[in-house]
Amino acid sequence: MTRCYGKNQLKFGSKPALIVIDVVKAYHDPSSPLYAPERFDTALVSIKNLIEKCRSASIPVIYTSVLFDSPVSGGKWYTEKLPNVLCCFDKDNPHREFAEGVEPRKDELVLLKQYSSSFFGTSLSSLLASNGIDCTIVCGYSTSGCVRATVREACGDRHAAVNDSNLFDMSQKFAEVVLEEEMMALIDGISKK
Repeated sequence: MTRCYGKNQLKFGSKPALIVIDVVKAYHDPSSPLYAPERFDTALVSIKNLIEKCRSASIPVIYTSVLFDSPVSGGKWYTEKLPNVLCCFDKDNPHREFAEGVEPRKDELVLLKQYSSSFFGTSLSSLLASNGIDCTIVCGYSTSGCVRATVREACGDRHAAVNDSNLFDMSQKFAEVVLEEEMMALIDGISKK
């Protein structure tokens, strides 16, 4: 990635947590309006690898998922614009279930949200602070919407240009965007301490 600010690199913390954002069946089911296999199926492989790596290193894994439990749920305010998309996250819609291979274990936390941000309207910030988490590893869907902070292979969006543009923006301002292999090495470094 081109670096245009001459910025310094952020250090990887000693007590990270993995946040897995909206990795649900809607992105992998051909009957869903969010289906885009060429982008999301590739990202899913990296996401599964990252989850397993974090589990083996005893790094907490936190899942977030959109849940609209009523027609007037907070995040449904723009249903008029995206009526066939937001319904994927309605309470009883099977598209909102976690994707195959990304099912949370009983000892892993699932935070339900109504908005794009995993922080807004949830206890995520308090949870991270109270557990002394000093950095987050973020992966999931979609880069331009709910992720906006992630690692390169472990994210997906409907279009490569949108994905790359958002990753570049994050890298320049508030995140370290790293390749899957680099993240695995960083995790190995923590578990050897």
